[in-house]
Amino acid sequence: MAFKGDLPVIVFGDHTRSIKYVNRRFAVGAEGVKILKKDGPYYAYILRLIGQPMEDSTGGT
Repeated sequence: MAFKGDLPVIVFGDHTRSIKYVNRRFAVGAEGVKILKKDGPYYAYILRLIGQPMEDSTGGT
């Protein structure tokens, strides 16, 4: 299913605990994917809770 919301977003895989910053159109490929807005109320909390570095959509850090 194609994501049709505003970009950029943070994509979090709840099974893999993978975090990516995405600034281009993408398709949501799994049911465990959570899409967070960078300015959303839980953004900082989620990143601290997960405790992993964030990757951009090209795989860099």
